[in-house]
Amino acid sequence: MRTSIDGSIEIEVPAATAYAFWTRVEDFPLFIDPVESVKRIDEKRTRWRANFGFRRQEWVAEITEVIPDKRRAWRALDGASNSGMVNFHEIATERTLMTLHLDYEPRGVLQNLGDEFGVVSRVIERSLEQFKDFVEGSR
Repeated sequence: MRTSIDGSIEIEVPAATAYAFWTRVEDFPLFIDPVESVKRIDEKRTRWRANFGFRRQEWVAEITEVIPDKRRAWRALDGASNSGMVNFHEIATERTLMTLHLDYEPRGVLQNLGDEFGVVSRVIERSLEQFKDFVEGSR
């Protein structure tokens, strides 16, 4: 059964700046703890490796929608089943509301238990906070 998670955070930079940092997928391991590596295959596809503490997973993701400085959406082509979208809403000159929507499908007993206990939700919350710190600290 698929699970959906939504998160949001306000970041003290313009939307274009936050968006630009989000497109630097190779940096994701710096602020998303389970992600070990992200490598670009081409303009639309990336290969991901993550360790969720109990099992390493790999998948290829494809960018499905791009609205520069506003939105990026993706879906996994293989491996760990997931898809999502991130939006950047400029709410002031130097302030952006970033929203994230993630759909994923837990596999196996441990992933389903983790899902039941909100482990992924907490990872998303922590990752958004770390992304905020990363972007704001790079100014």
